[in-house]
Amino acid sequence: MKRTDRPKFMATLAHKDAVAGLLFILPWLIGTIYFFIKPFVTVILYSFFEVPNTGALGDSEFAGFRVFQRVFTEDTTFIRSFFESILGIFGTSVFIIFFSIFVALILKSKFHGRTLVRAIFFLPVIIATGPVLDIINGESIAQLMMSGESASMMFQATSMEDILVQIGLSEEITTMFSTLVSEIFNLSWKSGIQILLFLAGLQNVPNHLYEAADVEGASGWEKFWRITFPMVTPILLLNTIYTVIDGFTDYSNTIIRQIVAQTQSLHLSYAAALGTSYFLVVFLIIIVIYLIINRRAFYMQK
Repeated sequence: MKRTDRPKFMATLAHKDAVAGLLFILPWLIGTIYFFIKPFVTVILYSFFEVPNTGALGDSEFAGFRVFQRVFTEDTTFIRSFFESILGIFGTSVFIIFFSIFVALILKSKFHGRTLVRAIFFLPVIIATGPVLDIINGESIAQLMMSGESASMMFQATSMEDILVQIGLSEEITTMFSTLVSEIFNLSWKSGIQILLFLAGLQNVPNHLYEAADVEGASGWEKFWRITFPMVTPILLLNTIYTVIDGFTDYSNTIIRQIVAQTQSLHLSYAAALGTSYFLVVFLIIIVIYLIINRRAFYMQK
């Protein structure tokens, strides 16, 4: 009897585990369906209909590809802004990737205060949100003051650019310096997750490979290109895709701002067509990047 009951007991136990697992992921499933799949399908439907300001599909007129035709033929700014965004994002992504792997190599080495430095570079992972970054850059404060609303006296202090002008530097040099510092800060702030992933990949490189290279008399440069870099190419692929997607979805992106502006103006069909077209092109770019880098990526199991 015990032998015949054992398969039933195992099946019952497996069923209970499956139910428990389903209950654990149920909040994620509900969130994915309600906050991702439903809006995604709605946007696609909106792009094929002339949707009124109320957003009701029942009162909409089927437009086919007419709205998409307006995006690519009548809108003179979309294609130009899109190519400008691509060039800017690719340039920024290259800088972020090189900067991230450089910082990760430094953080992997042993030195005093390494934990504190790692914590500093990890801060963007926790608080790297649009509103927080705007406050750090002073953009929200500047917008508040430009709008004519009341602001605290602490926000009316002399800026660093004014201080540099007062000590004798020309306005062109101070503007270039402040712009350079701001861009470096922004790009460094966007590198937190990439640094963390590269650091995890570097720590997983087997030490015996470096020991064998030391026996052969390899230099640090040779060890990096022959051991370190090939071993972190899977992380390089992940970081590149993440960085490109992050750039394409950043609110400072011209196309994203255009989509938001059309939505706020209640041009729902046009905004949906812009978003759908943008998604398809970005998706194709991500596939191309994946195919190019993955072909040269090194995987241990292979």
